[in-house]
Amino acid sequence: GGKGCDMPAKEVRTCAVNCQCAGVEWGSWSPCSGTCGEGTREKNRVCKAHKNNGIACRENHPSVDFSSKVTEKCDNGMRCPIIVTGEWKNWGDWTPCSVKCGGGVKTRNRKCEYPGKSVQKEGEKAFDKDYDREKPCVGSGVEVIGGDGDDNQCNKKSCEVSTL
Repeated sequence: GGKGCDMPAKEVRTCAVNCQCAGVEWGSWSPCSGTCGEGTREKNRVCKAHKNNGIACRENHPSVDFSSKVTEKCDNGMRCPIIVTGEWKNWGDWTPCSVKCGGGVKTRNRKCEYPGKSVQKEGEKAFDKDYDREKPCVGSGVEVIGGDGDDNQCNKKSCEVSTL
């Protein structure tokens, strides 16, 4: 009989094994997110897991070979509504006093306009009153001074007729 070896009869090493996606079919694209304008869509697949500190597959991996999910931009085929915010124009002149005597009121008005309706970006469709929206001006378009209990009444002189 021979003399025994000092070396192991078998050496076992663990090797890093990357996840495996080669040949794995992608699922179908999801619908485009959102209801208008630009959105995103995605597709997924299930890859074999990595072992021993190999590269793990993950969503949107920079290398498609190690990606379990891919996301891309898509167009919903319809632009999003334009929302135009109203802007107050300057106040008009005060009206004459509402009465000749006894204290009355004066009013003035201003108009809420939508200048954004006429501004159009290149390649964009014009404002569509049936699809797009106007956001009203905040506040009132009418200002009043005078009235009962208001110290700023106009034509405060008495209406009593002198009988002298």
